[in-house]
Amino acid sequence: MPEIELVNFGEIWTVTGPIIITGIILIFVAVISLAILRNMKKGLIKELVKIGIIVGIAAVTIISFQITSIIWGQ
Repeated sequence: MPEIELVNFGEIWTVTGPIIITGIILIFVAVISLAILRNMKKGLIKELVKIGIIVGIAAVTIISFQITSIIWGQ
């Protein structure tokens, strides 16, 4: 009886490749963001920068996932 392959590891790599690359990019952006926040004094500007970083990380996630998916799919 021939073996039936339910999961093809090539397909798993095709799907998870962009997710892994996006995760690496997010770690890099988070480290830079934390370095920036540690050097700032407490106050209104620091709070605004925190909000900007949250929005920036969300934008970087969406953009990097789209770019890596397009490149990965070709």
